[in-house]
Amino acid sequence: MRELTGAPSLSCRLPDEDRLAFALNSAFNSNGNQRGCVAIIQRQFAVRASSYPSEIVTCRFEDGREQRILCKYSAGFSHNCYGHRGGVRYESEVYRHVLQRIRLTVPTFHGTHRDSSTGETWIFLEYLDDAVRVTKSPDRSAVSLAARWIGQFHAANELRLADINMRFLNRYDLEFYVGWSRRTLLLAGDLLERYPWLRSICDCYHRVVEKLLMQGVTIIHSEFYPGNVLFRAGAVYPVDWESAAIAPGEIDLASLTERWPEICDQCEREYKQARWPIAAPDEFDDRLAAARLYLGFRWLGERAEWTRDEVLSWRFGQLYSAAERLTLL
Repeated sequence: MRELTGAPSLSCRLPDEDRLAFALNSAFNSNGNQRGCVAIIQRQFAVRASSYPSEIVTCRFEDGREQRILCKYSAGFSHNCYGHRGGVRYESEVYRHVLQRIRLTVPTFHGTHRDSSTGETWIFLEYLDDAVRVTKSPDRSAVSLAARWIGQFHAANELRLADINMRFLNRYDLEFYVGWSRRTLLLAGDLLERYPWLRSICDCYHRVVEKLLMQGVTIIHSEFYPGNVLFRAGAVYPVDWESAAIAPGEIDLASLTERWPEICDQCEREYKQARWPIAAPDEFDDRLAAARLYLGFRWLGERAEWTRDEVLSWRFGQLYSAAERLTLL
């Protein structure tokens, strides 16, 4: 294997160069595309962290052009997380059926490869040189641009839910939402002495879920945190789509703004204007509060170490504030 720079402990998770070259040639010379022979010039570990092993591969085509490709591998990893997250294969379907058909800025999808020896999926995407996560951008408008982008995305996809190609997407239902509150209550244990109101919120959470199951669902990113949105040259590019689902769009807006209270109002305005140019529905504020409550349960109910981590104790405050907004306390 060509020597890779950075994080050498992950090299065992990456394919050897011959297998990778075969896969890239297959991807770039299929579905009517003929780019000719693809040669690998350089390999390096991806700077931006991912849940899965990934690398940046510089390719040279027969016409002499070079291009950097982000290669992401399932590599035996699983991050199912109680059903809210798919894997690399699932993400590739999101790119193929959802993202390729919208007129919004997304990394170019170059294809996938199913490794015959392992059955694992590899995904090949445009690598966005000079892009930074919106949390690192000096342009403070980057987050509000992300709110506008996701509002446009939700509006564009509401009418696509009946499309047969969307059937692979996870759809959040009553059991999904209520399950997170049950898990949080179970993992909290003796923390109930510190947060005695938690059980009361869980007992009436089904009333909140009704707001999330109302009409108005769309295709969502599901983990639309600022760290999953790249910014380059005045445009945003959401990445890491392995949790995409059919659910209320307010979940994405709640994810984007949960640690940015100073621009929350601006993001809400951008989102509502992008999704509903005439007027937002009357229930928007309640659904957004319900989405914040769900996100609190989702984080606190995922892993016991997160539930009990003092650094994440602010999420209990998030739960309390959302419950107050919904008059659950």
